[in-house]
Amino acid sequence: DTGSETTNDLYLLGVDGSNIPIDRSIAPIRNADGNVIGIVIVLHDVSEVRRHAAQLSYQATHDELTGILNRREFERRLNELLAKEPLDDEHEEHAVMYLDLDRFKIINDTSGHAAGDELIRQVSHMLKHKLRDGDMVGRLGGDEFGVVLTHCSRADACRLADALRQSVADIRFVWNGRTFAIGVSVGLVVLNPAMVTLKEVMKAADAACYMAKVYNDNWMIDQGLLKRENFGDLRDIIGRRFDDGNVVSVAATDTLMIAFNRMRSADISQLPVIHEGQIAGIIDESDLLLKVAGDAKLFHSPVQDTMTRQIETLAPTASLADLRAILNRGLVAIIADRQHFYGLITRFDLLNHLRRTLS
Repeated sequence: DTGSETTNDLYLLGVDGSNIPIDRSIAPIRNADGNVIGIVIVLHDVSEVRRHAAQLSYQATHDELTGILNRREFERRLNELLAKEPLDDEHEEHAVMYLDLDRFKIINDTSGHAAGDELIRQVSHMLKHKLRDGDMVGRLGGDEFGVVLTHCSRADACRLADALRQSVADIRFVWNGRTFAIGVSVGLVVLNPAMVTLKEVMKAADAACYMAKVYNDNWMIDQGLLKRENFGDLRDIIGRRFDDGNVVSVAATDTLMIAFNRMRSADISQLPVIHEGQIAGIIDESDLLLKVAGDAKLFHSPVQDTMTRQIETLAPTASLADLRAILNRGLVAIIADRQHFYGLITRFDLLNHLRRTLS
């Protein structure tokens, strides 16, 4: 017989002790009568071919930014799991989690896409190291992740989901000297015989995540169902605190186009301008419109050329009467002192605070 053989199990032992993958070709040596009197064996080093094939396979199944599974591969493996015979022991159950980062958009909008990418990498790294051997994690979208907990009871899945939620909440993301607190909404679905398709499982997990996103920490705080640190001053009335990473802002050197996009994405009409943790000014949609109305190219000019620098602030220790006086003038109260900017107070924030106090 003649021919070549390609196998992943054929290696040569190198002089340095390494295994060298090879392909083997065999051809007979015949005499004048056609009888086989020997053979020629040719060994081909296929290290580079195998390495290139492995690289292509990895790139096709993993997310380029994070190194975890991409959506296609995550769903393929989950589909394989669903195709197996159903397990009836509760300790052999499987669970699927759908995770959606909270406040990612604020970080991405205020600090740029490079900051958003770095945050995604940090969260992915944490998820990989918190999960058990045999579990799967994949990136499903921009700031969305999927996790499959294999052979995991309902009770253990709930504990792991809460542990991941807390681990994300413990992250303090630092970018350009500013620290952001983040969170994550987690939807958890324990697989059951009624869920027979990938679409059904992902739809249920996504719906559970949506409910967690709607009734998130900010909603819980607004309803008085979740406590946060109290200071005994106006900081307690701020709905979205700057130190928690909840304030959409711009830097003085950002362009008006950046300011406009952040106003539009957050559905707000004004932004604080922040420099080194302090408020340097305010820019609102009226300022922006007056600036660019005559020349759209001015969208590329810096915020510092248009922002209002003369701003009225309230110290955290100011009285409620001082706060009401500002709100009654139709203004938003800027809470700051010489060292720090704490956040903004709107009429809604004050009403919500009074409601929680009376309830």
